[in-house]
Amino acid sequence: MKKKHFISILAALMASSMLFTACGTTTTPDGDSSESGGSEAKTGEPVTIRYMTWEDGDWQTFSEEFIDKYMKDNPNVTIQYEPTAGDGYMTKLKTSLSSGTAPDVAWVDGWQEMFKMDVFEPLDDYIAKYNFDLDVQNPALIESGSYNGKIYGLFGWAGVTGIYYNKQLFDDAGVAYPQEGWTWDDCKNIATQMTKGDGADKVYGIDIQLDWSGQYETMMWGNGARIIDDDLNYDGVMNSDKMVEALDWYTSFVKDGVSPQSTSLKAAGGGDEMFKSGQLAMHYAFSGFVQSLEAGGTFDMDNLGVVGLPVANKGDKPAVNVTFTNPLCISKDSKNKDEAFKFVAARVGEETARDFCSRGWSVPGTTALVEELKLMDDPLLKVFADPILNTDKYVYPKPAGTYSPVASALNDAMVNAISAVVVEGKDSKQALDEAVEAVKKAE
Repeated sequence: MKKKHFISILAALMASSMLFTACGTTTTPDGDSSESGGSEAKTGEPVTIRYMTWEDGDWQTFSEEFIDKYMKDNPNVTIQYEPTAGDGYMTKLKTSLSSGTAPDVAWVDGWQEMFKMDVFEPLDDYIAKYNFDLDVQNPALIESGSYNGKIYGLFGWAGVTGIYYNKQLFDDAGVAYPQEGWTWDDCKNIATQMTKGDGADKVYGIDIQLDWSGQYETMMWGNGARIIDDDLNYDGVMNSDKMVEALDWYTSFVKDGVSPQSTSLKAAGGGDEMFKSGQLAMHYAFSGFVQSLEAGGTFDMDNLGVVGLPVANKGDKPAVNVTFTNPLCISKDSKNKDEAFKFVAARVGEETARDFCSRGWSVPGTTALVEELKLMDDPLLKVFADPILNTDKYVYPKPAGTYSPVASALNDAMVNAISAVVVEGKDSKQALDEAVEAVKKAE
């Protein structure tokens, strides 16, 4: 079944390809195509746009292909592509922004913290000037990419997570597969039943990462717990009774040995590798993990299942984070903001999003593309597409890392609180109260 999902998406794309044409066209800022002979960029002065991302592998290859096409369509524009893979990306970007050597366009993480530093250009005037169609953007993402009433970032895809499970391991153990609408108790019980063996041969029920906000925050939302509320408050929120309950539940997986410790998880190459090798029965990951497993060629895709995140109580609406993505932002010091915006508009426009998401690496942010690519017909990808399409079935809390201007302090405090509960055996309420005080001091 290798490549089956990529091929099925591609088939859906080709079925509608008569609506689009690439020959002799160039992408305009609203994501449509127009005859390239009248392009303003082709008659302008030579311009170089520096474009910085943390891509590697297939994503980097996609960007290189996109950039080559963009420069052919806009021969006066040179895109200087600067991919920087690894954890040092944001440090490099922040250094460049503070030293006057910033790229014109960059992917940004922890963007609300960056927006308040006044280092990026508001995009509203360019959106109006070039008639960029905001309908090709997810409304929740536009909200998260805004600050003080201005839009600072645009998005090329959405990101949604789910729980993958190995059907063969479940069948061997005689345990029923997790089902949509499952609860926290179901998740813990299943993980416990699926944990087998000792030492190097041990199979864990699930991987619970203690230091990644992308997992701990989203999974803790299941009972209504929040790190920040809709008004971005954290005091009385991240140390609420619901958060105490959520922290107790989340840390219990590691404390009870049904999830590997952080050191063991990292030593094994992370949750992705442990799942591929059969050391994890369940694994929290993005939609792109489907394509990763197919491309690897060693995992039997017939044995793969995916389910949405559990809720605390049966019948609750699942809480979903669709902001596992990154905005493209323009440096305030860019000397070529108009050309930079045209490039951003092309990269996040509908045509590029269609091509990018059809490859299976992520899900589109709009219902139109979800429907066009027929993602709801795919038994694996529909888990990730449904929150984009059927918003009435879910709740969408504000992730601290996406919305809070003190996101780094909140993450540091939460990671310390989680560690204190797991390693030191500290009471969850005490650990969270101390976390709140630590954030206050950091502000």
